Amino acid sequence: MFWGFMLVCCLLIPVSMLVIGGLWRTRPPERVNSVYGYRTARSMKNRETWAFAHAYCGGLWRKMGWVLLVISAVALLGEGAGDHRRGGDWDPRRAVCGRRAVGCAGGGGAEADLP
Repeated sequence: MFWGFMLVCCLLIPVSMLVIGGLWRTRPPERVNSVYGYRTARSMKNRETWAFAHAYCGGLWRKMGWVLLVISAVALLGEGAGDHRRGGDWDPRRAVCGRRAVGCAGGGGAEADLP
């Protein structure tokens, strides 16, 4: 259950970038507006710059979405595999703070070695 939640949380941004990037490349917002879209002073000058900016930004978002998707998946799978190999339960203090807990939950502000 926990790893399913972590999978959704870690992949939410990269997948959103892929979806929105694809939409902007193929179908940018029809009207230049100040509510939705890639809004800069230059992109909002006219319809042509609006379409170009969305096509270019959409392409960048797609590329960066794939990069982030791979990095997030590898990091998540590496962390999950490490916990299963040790055979122990997942410890949020270790994941956040590393081997030495400094001021973490239950640490009381003092340094303490985690088991």
